[in-house]
Amino acid sequence: MPNTLILLTTLFFFSFSDLFGQSRPDFTSPIKNHFQKLISSGTDTYGEKSTPVWMSSLDPMTGQYPENDQRPDSIPQRVYLNRSVSAPEGATPYWDIPNLVSALELSRLSEDSSYREAVYQYLNFYLENCKANNGIILWGNHYYYDAFKDQCLKFKSSETPQPVDFSTETGDLYEARPFSPAWDILWEIDPVLTEKHLRETIKRHIVDPETGEFNRHADGERGYAFIEYGGLLCYTLAWLYEKTWDTSLIDLADRIIHYTFEHRNKTTGLLENSPTQDRWDKYTATTEVGLWAGYVLKASQKVPEKLGRKWQTLASRSMARWLIYGWDEKVGLYFGGLNILDGSPYKPQPDYPYQPDKYSDIFNPLFPTHNYPMQLAETTLEMFLLTKNSLYETHAQNWFRHVRKQVNERNPDDLLYAENYARIIHFLKSYHTVFKDPESRQLMQTLASEALANLYLEEAGMFRSHTGETRYDAVDGVGLLALVLLEIEYGFESVYGESFY
Repeated sequence: MPNTLILLTTLFFFSFSDLFGQSRPDFTSPIKNHFQKLISSGTDTYGEKSTPVWMSSLDPMTGQYPENDQRPDSIPQRVYLNRSVSAPEGATPYWDIPNLVSALELSRLSEDSSYREAVYQYLNFYLENCKANNGIILWGNHYYYDAFKDQCLKFKSSETPQPVDFSTETGDLYEARPFSPAWDILWEIDPVLTEKHLRETIKRHIVDPETGEFNRHADGERGYAFIEYGGLLCYTLAWLYEKTWDTSLIDLADRIIHYTFEHRNKTTGLLENSPTQDRWDKYTATTEVGLWAGYVLKASQKVPEKLGRKWQTLASRSMARWLIYGWDEKVGLYFGGLNILDGSPYKPQPDYPYQPDKYSDIFNPLFPTHNYPMQLAETTLEMFLLTKNSLYETHAQNWFRHVRKQVNERNPDDLLYAENYARIIHFLKSYHTVFKDPESRQLMQTLASEALANLYLEEAGMFRSHTGETRYDAVDGVGLLALVLLEIEYGFESVYGESFY
């Protein structure tokens, strides 16, 4: 079957080695400086024992954990407003995965093994010390390592994290979203543990093996079957199938995909964002459909051709309906959410932060708002490459219009985060590769240079997370930004990139 990832990788190699021409800025030097400081000063020296984990937050000026880690009221934490997902006083290897990937690519490109060695030391320590007896790696959105207390902690919601009791811990709160871990890295370190972890978590994510109903938490109970997690599960199952040739894995993936697809409105064709709970997102379709479809497409390229084509068809049918209803030609933007009954724009609820805006905002940094505009834009482009369907060509071009409009109409006082920069730049890179559009090339160049100027602190030798503070947080996407800047400078597409884009 056509492999859009291979096609894009080939196009990138031939098209992006000279994206900046003679005026191409040096991205590698600041990225090297950043990671050199991170691995030399930013590791754990805070408890009774020092460890090789990378601290989740740093003061770029010192390379140390901030003396005062409290955020100003005007700048709340980006990943959940009141939960410890950002791993205070600790390390979060799940959210560090883009950093780890960037460090590995930096080692390869610079022929300096120190970055790779730091990655493997970090992960080896975590896998040894933060693993449940059933093999589940305790990372993601509810577990992390506390460097001051020298122990693995867990939390469910906004309560104070508590030490993990390894005698009883089952990984029931395991949740790794909104991107996939780069499983190949863990497989290189410990394939036996990686397979055990995946089989155990997948089994526990499934609520009903017959229907494919799943839960974002690995507890076997009915919870929130967010479509993003369904996409991540089917991608993970297909990835493990490639390693093991166990067909039961892709049979389960097929049921998971159908479970999501069957929870669509039969008139509009729009997917319920979260079909198992009676709240706003059961009746709403958001740009999350692009994240779901993107992982389904990636999964389809790892399985037998007939099955892969079926998955592509289901993803395409779901994507197409959202794009048709979601585009506001008069305004020149896509809506953030749609009412599944009739495709009309979703009206955001007042005083509830975890929902999309009326129009999908490419600069909104908060997670989880179920707002994934750049993932939907990327998947629209991939659908066009795969199908050559003019509908996807039109909507890929509409996404460029959407991006250009929101970039040009930004409020100069709004905070700009590393992850938002990274995802916009990556889409523009992909878009220019396909359409050879000089305006997208220029906008990509402008934003790449702007991101470097706004976020790299020359006097510190480190990147900060956003334009509002002199502070680095692993959850804010500096690793994604470093990766896309390296890709632009060296003209390649990372083999690990499918985990994120």
